[in-house]
This record gives sequence, C-alpha cells and structure tokens, in this order.
Amino acid sequence: MNLAVLKEGDAIEIVAPSCPIIGTDLEENYKRGLLEINKMGFQYNEGKTINLKKWHLAGSDKERATDINTMFLDKTIKAIICAVGGTGADRILDKLDYKSIKNNPKPFMGISDPTALTSALFQLSNTPTIYGPDVCFGFGGVKSDEQKKWEFSMIKHILTSEKPLGTIKHLTEWNRIKGGFGKGYLVGGHLGLYNRLKGTKYFADIKNKPKIFFWETTGKYSNVDRDLQNLIQYGFFENVVGMIIGKFNLMDKEDEYSDMPPIEKIISEKFMKYKFPIISGADFGHNTPNIPMPYGKLASIDGDKMEFQILESIYQIAQ
Repeated sequence: MNLAVLKEGDAIEIVAPSCPIIGTDLEENYKRGLLEINKMGFQYNEGKTINLKKWHLAGSDKERATDINTMFLDKTIKAIICAVGGTGADRILDKLDYKSIKNNPKPFMGISDPTALTSALFQLSNTPTIYGPDVCFGFGGVKSDEQKKWEFSMIKHILTSEKPLGTIKHLTEWNRIKGGFGKGYLVGGHLGLYNRLKGTKYFADIKNKPKIFFWETTGKYSNVDRDLQNLIQYGFFENVVGMIIGKFNLMDKEDEYSDMPPIEKIISEKFMKYKFPIISGADFGHNTPNIPMPYGKLASIDGDKMEFQILESIYQIAQ
C-alpha cells in the first residue's frame, strides 16, 4: 500500500458525488475554486460527474460511484476533492469498491453531504479522509485575503506535509461550553448526516479508542437536540473525551418557541453529566472558512485554554 505525500504540480481529481455543477448557479464558484487550486500549485482533473446531471444529482448512482472508484485506481491522481455538497452521496455507499480503495489510498476531502463518504471511506478502506473545504464554497467561496491565507495554508499543509497541523490558530472567537482536557482520535462531520449512518457499516464510530467528536450542522435547533439525543442513546459518547463544534451559520431558532434558549445552552444541559471539554463556534462549518479535520487522527482539546491541536498527519496510516 503506497500513500504518497502530495507535491506541487501533482494532480487533484474533482468529483461531484452529490448535486450537479454545470448548468447550475454553482458554476461561477466552481470555476473560481479551480483557479485557486492552480494557484496553490496543483493541477486538477475533472471527473465525468462534473458535466453530468440527473434530477437533483450529478449523474446516476452508478455514474457517481464509478467516477470515485476510477479515481482511486488512477495512479496519476494524488488526491480527490468534492466539488460541492448537496444531497445524494449516501445513495452510492454500497457501490464503492472499498477493497480496491484500501489498496490504492489517497486523500479524499469533502464537507456537508459528503459526510457519508468521508465516514464510509475511513471506516471501510482506511484511506485518509478529511472533512474540509470543497471546490465551490471552500476554494471558490468569496473570502477576505486573511480568511484565504488562514484556510488555504492549512489545506496545503495537510496535503503536502508529513508533519501534523499542530495547534490551530483561531480565525474568530470560540466559545467555551465546558472546560477540561481530552486527547483522542477525530471523528464526525455534519451532525444530522453523520447521525443517520449509525447502526450501519458505514458509520465511523471509533469504539476501541478515546475519540474527539467534531461536528457542525444546519437546520433547526430542535434537530440538533434530536440528533445528539439519538447518539447518546446509541452509546456513542461512552468513549468521547472531547467535543469541538463548528459555526451555527445556517441555523433556525424556531421563533414559534419564544422560550427557546441559545443553542449552546441546549448543548450544555444535554451534556451536563459528561466530564469532557466542549468548545463551540470553532472555525469550521457552512458559510465559513474551514479547519480541515482528518478522520481517525490524534488530536487534543483544552476547554480551559480554548486550544485545539491536531497531533497526527494524514500520512500516518493506522494499522
């Protein structure tokens, strides 16, 4: 099993595992994202799904799965990045060739709907998966120079270095929900989409080691309450030693409930009996620059110092 560290000039393949790109209002962002990938020093190739459309999807389930399977077998491709999220990535989980992917590992990065893929690929193939910037809203999003420098430097580091990211610099102010310290292995994604995988073979639930749960989400406050309660009842938090939560940029407080408290209070009450540290408002999620979160890699969280560290490189493959 050969896993090569990316170098400048290497080729990154772009795949659309969820919603379509061409012929939609995403095209401008997408093209801007491709230019940023070039500026970072990489070449890019476009998967067939970039130009496909079927209903709300970038091609049929077979076409989208075949695109990913083919990319992993192509020796000239050194990493794979999702074009955008949307919906439909979970429809292709049973069509991926996890054995071939495991024998031909390469970094795979996506955010939001591709939670299904980052979770499944980590769980069943142990290829390096990163919950992080996509092409349209990551590379191609409208951002300040400071935001680009902060985000793009971490993306390049995680793809091109055998050294871990280390201490993550805050781009914005983070919030302490609970203090304390924890060290464990990263797992998570979009809360609602990650939660839907529980009980399946695609669910990246690290059960035999301490874990740090990272998550961000969209939608209603009541959905957050429901999804976290589902995971509690499932026993997910028995070996969680820390939780880091992203931005709540696309959340709906549900105005019909006039006594609905801030989302942080809901989370605080729900996890009152747990001892691990909890930080919210960290720099990842929707409509914000993103810390690239590598699945299964050692990290630490200090709720007193408000510090988050990623302690392993994606090129350290677990046995």
